[in-house]
Amino acid sequence: MKITKNIGLILAISLLSAHLAHSKHVTVGHLESSDAKVTAEVIKQIFERRGFNVATKSGGSELMFDMLADREIDFLVYGWLNTTHKDYWQKHKDKLVKIGLLFEGGKYVFAVPNYVPTESITTIEDLLKPDVRKKLNKQITLSSFHQERTIYARSAIQEYKLDEAGFTVKTVSDDVFYDEIIDQQKEKSWFVVGLRRPTFVNLAGDMRELSDPNSVFIKSADAHIVANKEAWEYIKKPMQEVLKRIEISIKSVEELDHAIRVRKMPTHDAARRWLGAHPYTVEYWLEPEYD
Repeated sequence: MKITKNIGLILAISLLSAHLAHSKHVTVGHLESSDAKVTAEVIKQIFERRGFNVATKSGGSELMFDMLADREIDFLVYGWLNTTHKDYWQKHKDKLVKIGLLFEGGKYVFAVPNYVPTESITTIEDLLKPDVRKKLNKQITLSSFHQERTIYARSAIQEYKLDEAGFTVKTVSDDVFYDEIIDQQKEKSWFVVGLRRPTFVNLAGDMRELSDPNSVFIKSADAHIVANKEAWEYIKKPMQEVLKRIEISIKSVEELDHAIRVRKMPTHDAARRWLGAHPYTVEYWLEPEYD
């Protein structure tokens, strides 16, 4: 009996070893934001459903593009190739492949709480109304996580002459940023924050975007999965077609981000549950078959 069990264990280990030996390995890199992390986990699990062994790495934008070009990572989730990451893309594009559109609608905005009447504030220019200035906290709070957001915010303050009216920018950590929004809403304060899409705050914070008539902020940016050229060839055509089909709405990215940031769900579970809740989307993504 013991011999039979040992033989069974040896066979199981042999089969596992054979599987691992024939599995392809890829490394998916992602930016350090929580929305990028959980979106990368969705991509990772799609790779795994196709039999790949997948590792993940994270880092700042410039580092991730350098690692992608040197194939220290195989894929990057995600690249803003026409806006934030344009210079990195131009630097390395001979070694990289832009895969199909992952989602669109990324942007930076100023926003106020939804309980502030639209009759009072709908545009950035409305912040200068005398009756609004009396009620409004003139300190515009931003998360310090994205330096680019701060640059755009300071440009908007100058463009709309908000600085002359006493408006200033305050940057805080990502967690403090969300907590301050919730605290000020409890007091029904009138305040302004700098937001970006995608982020969980757009679902949890109950904020309203302000119109930007002078077009200081980027109106809409597209996010792409980016591949190292050698890695793109390595995964072969069927998996290439799978990745080309993957498109996630910006709202879905924010829902995933909300799951891990507010509901405190493990990243793996949040991605798995999202995939389970969208079976037809996943079926469409995985439709290309191997020969």
